[in-house]
Amino acid sequence: MSFRTILRTQVRAALAASDRLGIVEFYDAFPRNHDAEKLPYCIVRTPRERTNRDHDFGVNRATEVVVSYRRVGGNDLEDELDLDADEVVEVVLPVLRGVGLLYGLDLTEIDVVAAGETRRGELDMTFTVERLLDEDEV
Repeated sequence: MSFRTILRTQVRAALAASDRLGIVEFYDAFPRNHDAEKLPYCIVRTPRERTNRDHDFGVNRATEVVVSYRRVGGNDLEDELDLDADEVVEVVLPVLRGVGLLYGLDLTEIDVVAAGETRRGELDMTFTVERLLDEDEV
């Protein structure tokens, strides 16, 4: 199994264990037509990996982990998404700490979309985890 597959699996498991997030379903991609009753849902992706060679120490590999979380809410939806973001950081960072030399949150994006009477919150968080590998591990 690849490092990225293992990483996505571990991040999904950590997020699924969160009572606050209450994730109903995990998807591999954004569903085209999604019923609001099936919210909240989450997508965990590893869309990008950068490799830098260092002749003295080996290879530095930086993997992006993107957590996309969708939920419904009321007038305080943006405040709820802020709390959700805090929870995502709290559960994802220990996973990254366990597999990388350097790790952290790079970007948080929050959006509230109103469709009729339904307000849907969108939270996208990008993390990076860096590993130092020997040349033969590449």
